[in-house]
Parts: sequence; C-alpha cells; structure tokens
Amino acid sequence: MNVIHSPMGGPQFVGDPNAYPVLPLQNPFLPPRVESPRVLAEYFPDVVQGILPRGTLCLLAGEPKSGKTDFATALSFAVASGKPFADLRVQFGPVLWCAYEETVFERHAMHQFCPRQESGEFVPFLISYNLPPIDTEYGYELLEHSIAETRPQMLVIDSLSSAVSQTGVSGAQGMRALISRYRELAYRLNVVILILHHLTKSSSGSIVSRLAHSHAIAAASCGHILLEAEPIHTADSQEGRFVTLKMAGRLVGQRSLEFWSPGIIDYQPARNLAALSVTAGQTLRAIQNGHDTYEKLQLETGYMYQTLRCAIVELSRRGMVIKEKIAEKRGIKLVCPRPNTVSSSAPAPINNTTETSEPLPVSPEMGRGRGGDTPQIAGV
Repeated sequence: MNVIHSPMGGPQFVGDPNAYPVLPLQNPFLPPRVESPRVLAEYFPDVVQGILPRGTLCLLAGEPKSGKTDFATALSFAVASGKPFADLRVQFGPVLWCAYEETVFERHAMHQFCPRQESGEFVPFLISYNLPPIDTEYGYELLEHSIAETRPQMLVIDSLSSAVSQTGVSGAQGMRALISRYRELAYRLNVVILILHHLTKSSSGSIVSRLAHSHAIAAASCGHILLEAEPIHTADSQEGRFVTLKMAGRLVGQRSLEFWSPGIIDYQPARNLAALSVTAGQTLRAIQNGHDTYEKLQLETGYMYQTLRCAIVELSRRGMVIKEKIAEKRGIKLVCPRPNTVSSSAPAPINNTTETSEPLPVSPEMGRGRGGDTPQIAGV
C-alpha cells in the first residue's frame, strides 16, 4: 500500500477504502468536564436505588435456579408499580420483559404476583415471547423500536445464552461487540438494560472469572451483579432465603447488598437484622430437626464440643434455644421455643431501629466467625 502525505501534513493511504480522511493534525486530548454531583444524579438517576442506574447495561449473574428470574421479576414489578423495592426508591415507568428462556405458562405463573393499579388493571409490565435473537440486525432494530415507542424504565433480557443465535456470536470478541452495542443503545435511549446470565460450573474465583466469556462481558457492560442465595430457617421454623448481591461496576462501585426473602418475589431489607454466625445457624437447623443433645449435634454437624458450646451460647443469649435439664440422665436437652413462648429473661434480638417480634434469619455468609468475641460461660 502506498502512503503519501497531504499538503496539510496528515497521512493518506492510497487505495484503502477504510482509510481515515485527510484532516489537519490536532491535539485530541482535552481536559475532562467536571460535573457536579447534582448534575450527574439528574443525568443518571437510579431506576432502582443503588442497584440499577439509568442509561446503563448491567448483568445479573448467578447459579442455575438460584433465583435470578425471581429477583429480576421483583425488581420489574417494583419499577412498574412505583413501589419501593425492599425500602429502596425506584423510578416509576413501564418495564419490557424479553422471555427468551421461559415458556408462556412459566411467565404467566409469575404474573399472578404482579401488582395492580387502583383501577384494577395490571401495572405496565409488558412481556414478549419468540423474539428474534439479539445478535441479529432485525432483533436489534425490533428492540430499539420497542424502547423508542414504549419509553420504558427498564428492559430485561432473560437470558443471554438463550437470546443469541447459535451462529451469530463467535468467541469473546463477538460477545464483547454485542454487549457494547446494547450498552450504547441503553445510553442513547436512556433506559436500563438488565441481562440475566449464567455462571460457569466453577465454584471458586471472582465474579468476572465465573462469567462465560468473562473478561469480554465484564469489560463491555457497565456493571455486573452476582446473586447468591442460601435457604435458611428462622427461630419459628419459617423457611426463606438469604440473598446477597455482590456488585461491581463503573457507577455502582464494589459493594454488597443483603436481603431476606420469605417468598418468591418478596424481598425485605436485611440491614437491621442481627444475623447468626454460620456455626450457630447450622446448629440451630440441627436442633430444629430433632438433634437435641450435644452427642447428637456432634454426629449431625461434625463440630467439636467447644465449637458447639460457643454456638449454643450465641443461640441461648438470643432466646432462640432453651436448655432443659434431664433429671434422670443428669444432662441437658436443647429445644427451640415456640413463637410467643420465649422466656422473658432472654435478651431481645438486636435491632438498630425499633423493637420487633419477627424471628431473626440465619446468615449464610461464610467467614463471619465470632472468634474471641464469643463469650465463654462455664457450665454450658
């Protein structure tokens, strides 16, 4: 290829149709515009406070059947109804749901929980099935047209692996180009695009390393959210899930949010709930299942006696376990009190706001040991 220099000083590639136009050389580096926090907040208001900034593309990742669809549905219902999500503010507006993975029956089963307006009609939560793949030109133009016509607050794609064609995207570079294109669409049309994505089978590593096409997707998206859910039991044997969101991104930073979910799309803030340690939580579940002596607990949990003793102290101080003496055996039997039968001498659960009679959840967060803070009481 021949290279000549124009009279203006810039290079010109002869015979190259993709050559840059001949322009005078100018310094492309300029000082950034520093906007005030108020201006940035007005330009990027959170559709869901602290989770989904407007005009961004975010990935919601998690293990298969970990509750990604349920969580995204709860977010969508909150935005479509304008009601807070777990005490977090939302921006009211329509929500478009692209059901690439669910069947009509599955989505309609979830729709029974959809809130209604005062008139009795459903909130603006719109669903579409059998959409073209998002990596095709027709699929992109159809979503672009739907967003421009509906003006939604959020568009949900469930899920990325089902939304792309078998031959349209090849490799990490193709996936990065696809995500970048929809990120530009979210910014241009001022909408949140939330894409559900599966994690790899590896159970270790960072969030990025566990995403399929990890580095390409993480680099192209505005942020990614890892959803982790652990089934737990409360003091009155109520079942639920302890949900943790681990977020990383340009506008959300790196932080975690925790929720207590007693229902399919029911999410409550867990910041005011005093959670138990892992050992105490597993000990409590074992006692609820009938393992009411130290010998039975050791066989069930595999913990040493000293570890169980510390866990029992923690449960006893919160009134979640009562020690009953067995006269004939000169031993101790451990029982969980029924609701409203907790001894008045037992300290109330820790709460930073107001007193509550609701049971405390068991936190699945690993590594939250009590260490030297665990009181050692003789005779336990």
